[in-house]
Parts: sequence; structure tokens; C-alpha cells
Amino acid sequence: MSTKGYCKNARPPRTDAPLRLSRRDFLLLSGGAALVLGIASGLPPWLGGVRAETPRLMSGGPLPLPGQSGLFGLFAPTGPFTLSAMPQAGLLPATGGPMLAYTTEQQGRVYHNPVLVLDKGQDFAVRLVNGLGPLGPMPAGHGAHASHGGSAGAAPSGPDTIIHWHGVDCPWQQAGHPMYAVGPDAHYDYAFPITNRAGTYWYHPHPHGDTARQAYLGLASFFIVRDDEERAFARELDLTLGTTDIPLVLQDKRIGQAGELVYAPTQDELFMGYLGDRVLVNGAHLPTLSASTRLYRFRLLNGSTARIFNLAFTGGSAGKAGARVPVTVIANDGGFLPAPRRVDGLFLAPGERAEVLLDLRDMEPGEQVWLRNLPFDPMHNEMEHGSDGAGHGAGHGAAGDAHIGVAAAPGAMDGMEMGHDGSMHHGMNRATMPAVTAPPVRQGGQHAGHGGAPMGSGAHGESDGLAEGGDYPILKVSVDRPERYDRKVPERLPAQDEPVPATDGQSAFTRALRLEADGKRWTIAGETFAMDRFPITVPERRREAWAMENAVRSMPHPMHLHGYFLRVRARQGSPAQVRALAVDGTGRLPTDLGLKDTVLVWPGETVLADVDFRSPAYPGEQIFLFHCHNLEHEDQGMMVNVRLP
Repeated sequence: MSTKGYCKNARPPRTDAPLRLSRRDFLLLSGGAALVLGIASGLPPWLGGVRAETPRLMSGGPLPLPGQSGLFGLFAPTGPFTLSAMPQAGLLPATGGPMLAYTTEQQGRVYHNPVLVLDKGQDFAVRLVNGLGPLGPMPAGHGAHASHGGSAGAAPSGPDTIIHWHGVDCPWQQAGHPMYAVGPDAHYDYAFPITNRAGTYWYHPHPHGDTARQAYLGLASFFIVRDDEERAFARELDLTLGTTDIPLVLQDKRIGQAGELVYAPTQDELFMGYLGDRVLVNGAHLPTLSASTRLYRFRLLNGSTARIFNLAFTGGSAGKAGARVPVTVIANDGGFLPAPRRVDGLFLAPGERAEVLLDLRDMEPGEQVWLRNLPFDPMHNEMEHGSDGAGHGAGHGAAGDAHIGVAAAPGAMDGMEMGHDGSMHHGMNRATMPAVTAPPVRQGGQHAGHGGAPMGSGAHGESDGLAEGGDYPILKVSVDRPERYDRKVPERLPAQDEPVPATDGQSAFTRALRLEADGKRWTIAGETFAMDRFPITVPERRREAWAMENAVRSMPHPMHLHGYFLRVRARQGSPAQVRALAVDGTGRLPTDLGLKDTVLVWPGETVLADVDFRSPAYPGEQIFLFHCHNLEHEDQGMMVNVRLP
């Protein structure tokens, strides 16, 4: 099928002509035009004019709560509106520095990365305006084809962008497929009804080759759907969105000289994932939530590009974890679980969500609880030191096979295809990709295989400041006030849709999807992304059983499906740290229950999940995506089209 012809016929209304804005609207939405008017020495073009003495990092302030405007303001649209993706000065709570944001003005209030709050059944209509402007050169080998005007290393007029409504039911033309990405000053119109059950969804950019950079620099927020049953649940527990029902986005960042977010991955980090040296919560570093003795609902979102969290609430101090404080998991990616689950901790991979209830009724004013990451084995070096302790090659091969590694060979960019605009394309022809070789393992970075002891660092491109598998605090909950509160953690949750029965008169087609590296990049069933290739074709709307098998010589991959949900049936071959959290003989975790759109698959593990392509019943041909939500992996091609004729 010709992608070009298909786009012409299928694309919803859009324009590449500049959008006309009044001077007042431009100044309001740009929030700091100096960001794009000059070039400060040593800073990207979008940071021009930013004062270098901007504070670098501010820690320990109040947790930014979603309010009625500003960053992560609560916005319940009642009609069509516009979101403009653009730089914003002085917006990042952790530094007072600049960031990218989706911005809208409504009734005199300006929202940046608004928390969109919608009702099931309402119509949703929004125009995305690409006001990003020049963001500076892309890292070598990273998505150079995604920008307009110039080759890699040059300052283009601006990148393409498009929004993906993550977990939200909508036809593929509305779901952020990168073939619909719009260029500088262009816009894209979305319109679809909200059919999801109540849940915590989110939205972020999805241009191929530039998703990680745009999301990392700030473009991401929540998309919360509510319905009558969820509102009744909130009333029963006296929960108010924004005060006692709190969205928390966790993102790791590196901070630059002007208080800006620094995204500058090396070739190693493009292969393994880009880790920051600080974890921010709603944009703030080590913030404090002032709490009272009652229940709190936290909507946790891992908005990082690559970092996996092993989350737990504990007593103790910032420097040392105390006893764990159990929480009750009530929902995951697709809304409420079949029943609440009491847990001591949970893994949360990029793209995943989990809703938990924290019970502070038995605590005294003056006590504190910490949300922190507890030590675990990130399993980064499985390609070097797998469960058998030997040096490993790619896939199932013997030790003599081409190594899966992270260090680019000399001349690594030489084989790249040259685009018509002078940019380099790396996503269309795997045969031209350079080989990579494994780097030396860092001291202390050798993991002991699947059941090994946690390690403080690994060859993951992580900064020296914050190892992914380390022990570090994220958020302080300070119990400051007594409160008379007699509500209890519920034993039941609002009813969910009935699961697809194991036998429903139709035999499920089993699809094997192996995750591994080919010596060049991470692949899905041996494939990397191309706009006009369709490695997964579902010939009819049917139920399929997917077996997502991660190679032993690999690293964890959070796998995300657009358009449909997954129902995890079993985990097999899981590492010991995952098996310890299983709720039954299937190996499933508490957060696997219910509906999932993002599933973490560990090295050596196979996750079995059902996908029902009959529901939602989208009309006509659909082309969705299946990809790794380690966004560096996605940008480098660990993504495939899923076509439904």
C-alpha cells in the first residue's frame, strides 16, 4: 500500500499554512518570546535570551498541585479549544527555568500542560498548533529526519510534532500516528467521542525520531476520564481532584546552566535509554505534600523516557528508608482493577500508570512518609552478563555472535540515508545501519542475572548522580494536621467491563513477538519501523493471543499498543524480583490485572496477553502502532505498524 496515497485520502483536516494569531494571543501563548528571539552563547536556540544565572535546582518546596490555571492546571473542556506546543520561560518549578509546554488560554486563564478532565460520552475536539520553533541540533543519529530545513547538526526551522492520546480510544488518524505530524506553524485538528471507562490516561508527542526529545523537554500531561461510577467512588471516600485525589507525574531530568532541561544523549544512551540525575514530581524536585490524617488517592504516571521505578511508600528520612507503608492499588492503565490489592511496592515503567490509596489515618501530626525508589536490578547488562554469567551475543545465538552493545562504531553515521531535504534518515533501511559493539562494563555494573542482587549502576547511559536501581527519595508526605475522617478503604471497586472469556466460540490466533537487538538496534519480531511497512496485519477483527518474548541477552522493554488494550494472562520466565510480586500461579502482578496499554517485559521473560481487535469497533481501515515506550528505543525504530484492513 502506498503510504503517500493513503495519507492523502485518510488524513483529517489540517493545514501547513501559518496560523494567524493576534499579537495579544501570541504573547500570552508564547509566555516569554525572548526564548526564541536570540541565541545565548552555548545554549540551544530555543533558550536564547535566558539568563544564565537562573537558579539551577530548588529542592524541598511544596508539591505543585493541579489548580485552576498554570502548569498542570485542571481544565474540563466543554467545546473545541487549541493547544499550542511551544517554549515557555520561567515555568519549570524545580529551577524557575524554561521548558516546552502545551499551552491554552480559556476565559482569561492560561494553562500549561493542562490536566484534561473529560466525561465518558462527551465529544472531544482540539486543535494542535506547532509553535515549537528551532530547538537546536538533534543528537547525532537521533531522529534527524524528523525536523524541517537542514541536516543533522544544523539548527532547523523547527521539528514536526503530533499528539498521541495515550490509552484513549480513538481511530488511528486521531491517535498520533507520526505520518500525520505537522511542521512549524502548522496545525492538526482532532475530534472524537470519549468512549473510555473512567481512568488515568495521558498525552504526549509522537513524531517519529523526535518523541523522546520533545517529551523530555516538557510536552506531557494527564488525560483523566470520569464517569458516574467513578464520581460515586470519589464521593464515598471524600476525594477531590487536585487536593486529595492527586495526579503525580514522575520524570527524571538533567539540569543545565540556565536551569533548563538538558537532552543530549550519546550513542550509548540512544541504545540503552537516557537517564536524568534528578527525579521531578509535577516538575518539582523532592517536593513536600502537606497532608492530614485521611486517605489520599495518587494517580501515578511514569513520564520518563527510559527510567523504571521500583516504588514504595516508607517511613524514615530522605537519606534512609524506614519500614514500608502499604498502599492499596485500585487502578492501572485502563481504569479500576477487578478488586483492590494491598501492596508494599510496585514497578512502574515509562508509560505505565497506577492509582493507589495511601491511608494516613493511624499517623500522628509530625510524622512523615516518603515515596521513594527502592533498590532493584535494572538488568541493563544482560547482553554482557546474563543468567549464565557468560559473554553473550544477540538473540539466541552463541557467544560468538555479533554483540548487542551500546558504543557506536567509528563512522557510525556513514551509512545513513540522505533525505531530499538534506536530513539523514535512519528509520527506513535496516541494512544500512552501522553495527555497534559492546562497551566495557562499568565498575559495579555487572548484574548477577535475573535473580541477582541490586546494583547501583550499569551501562545504561545513566548519569553518575542517580543510578536507576538505587535507593533514593522522590516525594515527602508530611502529616501536618489531624482530621476527623471515618471513610474506609473499599473492599470492592466500580464494576469493569467483563473480560473476554478464555473460550468465546472463537479460537484466538497466537502471535509471537520477540524483542531483541539485531546488533544495530532493538527490534520487534526482527522488524524496525518504516511508515510504509506493516509487519503486524490483522486480516479480520478478531481476538489474538500475543506472546511478547524478551531475549535473555536484552534489557527491560515497556511495550505499548495504540488503539486497544491488553489483558495480561500470564508471565513466564520472570526474574526473581518480579516473581516475588506475583499474585497467583500465572505470575501476574497486581498492576497486570484489569486493562493494560503498556506492559513491561523483563529480559528472559515472556508475557502472554489477549488483544480483542473487535472492540473498540473502529470503522474502516486502521493503522495503529506497537512499540517500546523506552522513548529512545522507539525513536531508534523499536516500533511497528499494526494494520487492520
